[in-house]
Amino acid sequence: MNILKLLQNTRCSSCYVNTLNKSVISRLNYSTAVADDEEIIIPKRIPRGPTDILKALANVTKADPTAAHFKYHDDPYLIPMSNNNKRIYSLAQESGRKAARWIRDENPELFQHREAEPPIEVFFPKAQYDETDDLDNEILYKIIKSPSVNDAVTVYNIMKNRGDEISDENKQALLELLCFFNETEEFCPDFIEEKWFAQSNKDSNAVKKTWKDNGLAMKLFEELPESSEKYSAIIRGMVKYFEIEKAYQYFALAEEKKLVLSTDAYNALLTVATYRADGGSQRWQIIENILTTMNDYGLKPNVHTLNAVLQSLVRMPNFPDTKRFALKMIAEVKQFDVLPSLASYAHLLRICYNERGQQLNVIEDILDDLESREMKIQDPLDTTFFPLVMEKCRYMIRDKEVAHRINRLLWKGDNYNFIGTSFKESQYYRNYFHLLFHTESVEDIMRIYDYLVPHIYTPELNVIEELIKTITMNGAIDLYKRIWTDMVQFEIYDRPQLLSTLLEGMVLNRVPYTEPPSETAIVLSDIAWSVYQKAELKSQQRQIPVEWTGKMLGEAILLLLHGNAFDKATEVFKKLIQDENHIVGVPDPEVLSLYMDHCVKNKNVKQAMECVTYSANNGYGETENLAKKIIEGMTLSPAVQSHLAAMVGSHIFKDDQEEVSEQQESV
Repeated sequence: MNILKLLQNTRCSSCYVNTLNKSVISRLNYSTAVADDEEIIIPKRIPRGPTDILKALANVTKADPTAAHFKYHDDPYLIPMSNNNKRIYSLAQESGRKAARWIRDENPELFQHREAEPPIEVFFPKAQYDETDDLDNEILYKIIKSPSVNDAVTVYNIMKNRGDEISDENKQALLELLCFFNETEEFCPDFIEEKWFAQSNKDSNAVKKTWKDNGLAMKLFEELPESSEKYSAIIRGMVKYFEIEKAYQYFALAEEKKLVLSTDAYNALLTVATYRADGGSQRWQIIENILTTMNDYGLKPNVHTLNAVLQSLVRMPNFPDTKRFALKMIAEVKQFDVLPSLASYAHLLRICYNERGQQLNVIEDILDDLESREMKIQDPLDTTFFPLVMEKCRYMIRDKEVAHRINRLLWKGDNYNFIGTSFKESQYYRNYFHLLFHTESVEDIMRIYDYLVPHIYTPELNVIEELIKTITMNGAIDLYKRIWTDMVQFEIYDRPQLLSTLLEGMVLNRVPYTEPPSETAIVLSDIAWSVYQKAELKSQQRQIPVEWTGKMLGEAILLLLHGNAFDKATEVFKKLIQDENHIVGVPDPEVLSLYMDHCVKNKNVKQAMECVTYSANNGYGETENLAKKIIEGMTLSPAVQSHLAAMVGSHIFKDDQEEVSEQQESV
């Protein structure tokens, strides 16, 4: 053995090392002798995929929720926090990729080099085909499988015009391609960010015919010999693009000719069965007829069969047997080893938890099933399950333990891939947090909040508003600063509704006024001042003023005065006076009284008079009391006294003189 010879030839001046070498050599000799007597069995090779090692490494590590997504720059100043910035940053990167693709397609002659070995075909410029190219059935089949609708149609037309023979297999493959994409070039799958940030929430029940009549697909259908494959393809295409009447006409033709369609074709017909009749009994009769036809031909149902039936039952909410038929269908397909997918359970939730009739509590049974097995994507509507089940849990179940089970299931293994899009992700967490606000303690809410926000989920306005109300109700004053910081990071610090909720909450939880102010009062005062400054700065930048109300500005003044920030309170008060004609509402009388006390304390006659003037102009009943505070606490010039008498009345000075006389007499 090489190791044995290496150790035998090794000389060392250290006795300890020599002794160690001898010990190792003796053990190697013993193991070699034992190995000679035993049969060496070489294990069979385990086939590995190109990404198996990467998956194994990924399973060792866990996602770090405190870190930003890898698609964003690893720089604290460049990592987006708000929903708008996340979308802009991601789509900007995707825009660069689209621009590079456009340059490559517009200038293919500049990208003919082949640096990768083996070559990566997706990086090649898009091929251009014309009549001079040497085309055959093999090239056409390769283009169809790529898939490229426009190129496939171009090559087919070139071969057709030249009189080249095109095999029926290629015609059938092209027919299937055209039916699947409705003769339109597919959306590029590389642009995943556009799909992720799609803002629409399309109604799956919306019906709009988009099938192209008298297109190439229909011509190919006529050219091909009679077969179940061509009928299956044309029926699936028509159903997908809502040419429902013609799809059922071709289904009837296939039945007359005793052609057995594919299972997918029958599934497509089941999906739109409810559009063929109005009453629930008639609709279910159509579904039963199709299922009976499949059974007569010996076709086993699959998960898409189950989903098609359940999707049709969702459109029959007034049918009294909808829930019974749905549960019966799930039980029957299990006899064929068909397990419901997430889309199946999403349809079942819509059926069992609706506003009509008695609700069936099946969420916990669904979770029991899903927690016991590994889930795989089987249906495009699988991504609707998690947002929907959390919505039903919020409105129908209202159980925080069930909500936590749903969230643990989402984060189990690779299940987070089922969240779908950014819109669905926000919908899921919005319902999750709204449920927690009414069921969990504020400490547990903030623990979950800190785990998810901001890199996984950036809360919307109504979530932040409800969180502030929860903090206010629980008196968690120390959390106001954290929430205001998040509002600034999320760029929602200029929304009047949020500012009003925040200021109102801090006023309700303010500590009693003390001299000097407490640490809590100073913190709330700093937040109120930051709220005012940030909102005003945003108004100047956007030239769209924040819609302040008198109540909001009054609450800001009150908090600033409690923190002994009279100068800052005066600036807010000046804003109240300057925009008096544009500001809706007035502050609470307590605000004016406290502000007057600070004016007297700081001997600020000008602001004291402004306070009395504002009180008089807005009809406060406390105007005389404010005037008395000025007279009692400050020395007034004759001009000021005259102005004060004009606003309140000269009797206020007489009352003051009589009060002084009474005091002298009593002495």
